[in-house]
Amino acid sequence: MKITKICLLLNLIFFLAACPSPLDLENPPADRPYYPASLAQTADNKLLIISYNQDQRYNGGSLISLNLKDLTPDKLNPKVFTSGTGLIDSVFFIPSLSMAPTLDSAGNLLLLSRSKSQLLKLDKVGDFWSCNSGATAGNVADCRTGSIFEQLPYGDPYYLVQVEDSTNQTKLLVGYLKDPTSEKIDEIVDSPLKDVGEIQFLTLEKTGDKKTVSKSYFLDDMLPKIEKENESKIFRKITRLGGMKILEGKWVILAATAPVNSNLKKESFLVWFKKDALGKDSLEANSFNITELLQTHSVEAIEAFTDGNIYHVYLTTSRPSRLIKIDMQVNVDNLKPLFQKSVPICDGPIDMKISITNKTLLLACSKNSEIIAFDSQTLELSGKDNLGGKPFGQGPVSILFDNSTSSRAYVAYSVDGSIGVFDVVDEGSNRIKPMGSIFQAAPANHPGGI
Repeated sequence: MKITKICLLLNLIFFLAACPSPLDLENPPADRPYYPASLAQTADNKLLIISYNQDQRYNGGSLISLNLKDLTPDKLNPKVFTSGTGLIDSVFFIPSLSMAPTLDSAGNLLLLSRSKSQLLKLDKVGDFWSCNSGATAGNVADCRTGSIFEQLPYGDPYYLVQVEDSTNQTKLLVGYLKDPTSEKIDEIVDSPLKDVGEIQFLTLEKTGDKKTVSKSYFLDDMLPKIEKENESKIFRKITRLGGMKILEGKWVILAATAPVNSNLKKESFLVWFKKDALGKDSLEANSFNITELLQTHSVEAIEAFTDGNIYHVYLTTSRPSRLIKIDMQVNVDNLKPLFQKSVPICDGPIDMKISITNKTLLLACSKNSEIIAFDSQTLELSGKDNLGGKPFGQGPVSILFDNSTSSRAYVAYSVDGSIGVFDVVDEGSNRIKPMGSIFQAAPANHPGGI
């Protein structure tokens, strides 16, 4: 159940056709998340929960801000679930299908709206954020109009990565999802999507006229060209972005999949280029074919960290579900793949995060509702949240390590409408322990958190 890619797009189309106008629907709950899908943490230790409103039951999604300093151990017992209400300091209504929150150095919040294809911005004012109607502690603000910062040129923005942030500018990468509209290669070549770049680079000016500079790039231009036998026509349409990551230092790394011939045979690549190349007319990128290593063409998540002149890159895939590690060495002015390892994992590995110490990988597997841990060096299985029992929660989709401590992680459970809290250690064979849950899990006949 890859909730945030093809399936949710189909759900969106269906519900937009079948449901009443958003104007006829109620506001989302202000006392709990509804289909929580993304998490972020502020410098002043607040947990931000983005509600996705997956089934369009309400007229929008929500951003709920929790004070983590109030989340004391006595409120976290696996048998006693805190309601979460006492932790909420502010709530913001935002467009449905919003995701990928990122914070700049001033604490301003940027996120994507897939439903409206917009980049949203909530400005930090004191201890809280503001939009068109403002917000103070305990208040609810409607940010579905005044918080629009940039109308994006293409549909279905999915990835948002902060490249660089300074006093005067914020530089971002937006990644778009694209899927073939036909199984016939000629129709795909002629598709309207052929002129839509998968990656957009934005420079947001914070001073002066606050002008936004934009440049779009095609994955096609970054991959090796493959020509059909006896023809000069190149068959590499439509490419699919599988993840983006900024490596510490000067590199951007991507996962990409593309059809390569008239039978739509697909190959997957790891792609990298220099960060300072962004903004130019074209990107000089390098790629590494990982098709055989992946045994599939569906990349679900990407994670990475730097250890000296070695970049450790991790990918999760589905059909089959695997965790892949690729070590990349800085070789003069380029990266060189050195080592690869692949191990089987659980179904639906939708998200993956590495611990603050870079020793433990946590994976959220949505299909069988598991949180599993792996040693980041050996890829040995190092713990599960449901050893010998039922899953701790239903529909995990997003993981966040607490940056104020190396031993706590949060998990957004979309189906339950709750946030799991885990204790994480970096040694041993069972590195994760459920501590409790914020918000009571939704009943089975009311998924999402009603």
